[in-house]
This record gives sequence, structure tokens and C-alpha cells, in this order.
Amino acid sequence: MVAEFTRIKEKHQLNSIVIVLDISSAKFISKLMTMTELVDYGIVFVERLEVVRKKLEHHAIYFITPCELSIDLMLKDF
Repeated sequence: MVAEFTRIKEKHQLNSIVIVLDISSAKFISKLMTMTELVDYGIVFVERLEVVRKKLEHHAIYFITPCELSIDLMLKDF
């Protein structure tokens, strides 16, 4: 996963990235990485998919489970 963040960041020349997670993905990510490690890879915010959020001026990576609710919520963001 860390390698994937690095690859995306370098490919698109991104300085700051928001990661958007659903409930299941948030649990998974929290077991893999600390917030400090995420910041080290350019993640500036970790947002919950289920929460109404204001529009951010950053690129986002969605890391969600393939369920109808998560997909619908992600599509609403667009």
C-alpha cells in the first residue's frame, strides 16, 4: 500500500493528498500505518466517506470496500 501511495504521488507530481476511507477501510489502514507514516507519504487529511465533508482543494485517493453504500457515497462526491 505504501508503495502505491508513493507511485501515485510521483506519477502525478502531487504534494498533498487526501485519503477518503469508509468504515472497513479505516480499520484496515489503522492497522497498517500510523498517522505519522501517512503524513510522511504526503497524506494531509484522512476523511471518512460516511461524513458530510466540505469540498477540499486537494487530490484524493478513495480506499473503500466494494459495497453498494460506499460506492454510492463516493459517486455523490463527484
